[in-house]
Order: sequence, then structure tokens, then C-alpha cells
Amino acid sequence: MKASRTESVSPLLFPELGAKIKGVFDGDTSYKFDLKVDVDPSLKAEKKIELTPFDITLTNIGKGPACNLIVREVNKCPVLQSEKSIRIIKPEEFKQIQFSIHLEKEDFIKEFNTMKITYEDIYGEKYEQDLDFEVDRAFYQVKRIHFNRPKH
Repeated sequence: MKASRTESVSPLLFPELGAKIKGVFDGDTSYKFDLKVDVDPSLKAEKKIELTPFDITLTNIGKGPACNLIVREVNKCPVLQSEKSIRIIKPEEFKQIQFSIHLEKEDFIKEFNTMKITYEDIYGEKYEQDLDFEVDRAFYQVKRIHFNRPKH
């Protein structure tokens, strides 16, 4: 007869990102960004509307590191990035991402918008997290940002 034994396994250390918006009107901007993100739905349009550039501070509020962070899309529009990814965000560490969004038409940006971010834990498990942000359409400024729980 085999004796079965229940092993206790320490819980895995999962990453989770929190977000806070910073902008030119906050007076709390730094000019060293860990990632620059350009969103341009149409590269051939001549007359474009540009949102006021803004930056988001992502903080790892989880217990494990977040690795290979990439901003995939904004409102279902793929993102062109000048840098590849943020390699690692340790627990309680933060990184800043600068966003530059150009629009061909006003209808690309709505009052409530979504960006998709993907990252991995140290075991290679992939996570996708949505960040919702509100835009003041009168001034083309991002007012508020909300982060959702990650999916894996």
C-alpha cells in the first residue's frame, strides 16, 4: 500500500500592477521614462489631433516581480513602441511610461478608453491587464485612470 502524503507548497508570488496618472499639469512629472509609447491609428493622415502627452506610473503591488511588460494596444489600435519592453518591475517598485497619442478623427478617443498591457511572472506565466482611462474631450487631456485585475 502506498502512503499518500500531502505536501505544503508555499504560495507562488504573483505580480499585479497598479497605475497612477501624471501629466504636465500635475507639476509632478519626471523626464526619465522607462518606456515611450506612440499610438497612431493611421500613419498616412496629414491633419491629426494630438492628445496632451501624459505619463502613467505603474507600481507592482503584487508579491512577485512583473517581467517583460509590453503595452499592446489602445482602443484596439496596435501600439508602435520606440523601446521594446520594461524588463522587470520588482514588488513595490514603479516604472514610468510616457504616452503620445495622435488621432486621425475625434471618434477614435471616447470618454472612456482602454489600454491592454501584458507581462509575465518569473515562471513564464503570462498576464493581461486592462487599464481604463477617461479623456476630457474638450481639452484632449487624460483626466483619470482605473486599473483592472490581471487575467492569466
